[in-house]
Amino acid sequence: MKLNEIRTFVTVAQTGSVQAAARQLHMTQSAVSRLVQRLERDLGATLFDRQTKPLALTHDGQAALHHGRRVLDAAEAFSDALSPAAPPMGVLRIGTAHALAETVAEQPLDQLRSSFPDLTLQISIDWTAPLLDRLHAGALDAAVITLLTDGPPKTELTARCLGREKVRIVGAASYASTRWRSLRALNEVGWVIQPESCGYRVALTQALERAGAGPPRVIVEAFGKNLQLSVVARGTGFGLLPASQVKKIPPKQKIKAFNVPDLRLTVSTWFIRRRQLGRLSRPLDVVEQTLSSTLYGYG
Repeated sequence: MKLNEIRTFVTVAQTGSVQAAARQLHMTQSAVSRLVQRLERDLGATLFDRQTKPLALTHDGQAALHHGRRVLDAAEAFSDALSPAAPPMGVLRIGTAHALAETVAEQPLDQLRSSFPDLTLQISIDWTAPLLDRLHAGALDAAVITLLTDGPPKTELTARCLGREKVRIVGAASYASTRWRSLRALNEVGWVIQPESCGYRVALTQALERAGAGPPRVIVEAFGKNLQLSVVARGTGFGLLPASQVKKIPPKQKIKAFNVPDLRLTVSTWFIRRRQLGRLSRPLDVVEQTLSSTLYGYG
């Protein structure tokens, strides 16, 4: 059976005649009769008592009308849900680098809740390589990653660079009285940094090797910017943070940024989305623009 057969039958049942249904459906009476007969043949049931005027539904016809209306309502809801003008619903899955997780969960989340109230944001936190793998596998709709290397990420998906900035060394304000001239001197105090898979740690290790200062002296391994800053503020060790996030550290945390000649790092932030996103493209545009504005002051 086909949807147009069900629609024709329901229209005949509601109008009480083939003629009225034909006018409403902009069809000939013979076409209406043919579609109803085809539906009866497919169902193996007689839906109308054709000896009465207006047409009367049989017992099977009454059951068919009840279910037919539900089918048509469901078909209309299906069409509306996929309409380009329909509001996005369901779950929007975004992956983010550890350093950006809190940023993604702030203004972008507020904008999504305001613009798309029927949408749920699911945030996953991971390293860059696993995030790209999950994007390619279709397990994520988009990802926000950071790169400490030149050039774009290695992906064929749509990737936009939100901006580039310097990476700063941060430490307790109590260290401000010392003039730190080298990475070697900082390394003697130690570092508060994420585990070995972190790009910042890899870059720091390479910079220390170039400076002849040996491997990084890691005092604390910690996930999450707030946890790291809390430990850094106590004078436990130094950390690394993008310049835009250094500016947002409240004065009460008593953390300062330090310039050391033998560390020159630049980090780029990328927003990557998978293909064929349909109506999810609109909320992803909001997230991308909000992140660009939040991190770098432009959309």
